[in-house]
Amino acid sequence: MKQFYIIRHTTPNIDQGICYGISDLDINKNFENEATDIKTALNNINPDFVLSSPLQRCNKLAQFLFPEKTIKYNDNLKELDFGNWEMKKWADIDPNEMHVWSEDILNQSPHKGESFGQFYNRTIEYFNQLENNTPDNTTTAIVSHSGVIRCLLMKFLEIPYHKIFSWQLDYGAVVKISVYNHDYSQVKILKG
Repeated sequence: MKQFYIIRHTTPNIDQGICYGISDLDINKNFENEATDIKTALNNINPDFVLSSPLQRCNKLAQFLFPEKTIKYNDNLKELDFGNWEMKKWADIDPNEMHVWSEDILNQSPHKGESFGQFYNRTIEYFNQLENNTPDNTTTAIVSHSGVIRCLLMKFLEIPYHKIFSWQLDYGAVVKISVYNHDYSQVKILKG
């Protein structure tokens, strides 16, 4: 069995209503309290491997949670690239572009970033390689983003893309994925 703990970063330092994905946002003033809650939910796991998105909101959390571990950073763990929508208010984004995107998020990227389909493929291709190269009977902690977690839930729970955004994933969410073999796995939400 291989265990993967997928951890969403804490609340970033940004006003609500702003579109961000790959923008490198810092942590906010409540970081230590939120990170301590995550540490409690993890119940003193001692992972064999720690991976993180290189963006500082993930990097800082990985260092806080696992200060004694070597952390490997990978760009494939970054959030979706919203292109020229990054750091714009959602309300200021061209409604026609929003309509095109919302009608077919799998294939459309009017913002000149990634479509959700491209993002999903990037995430799942990376995770499949990771899963295949991770030794049995090991635990891996991954500090990443909401979009990455959603892609993994789509894969392991066979949730269609048009339903995955109905799933609320709070900052600091923790999802445990236990892979027994390529045909059987379990998903447990440790912190929503």
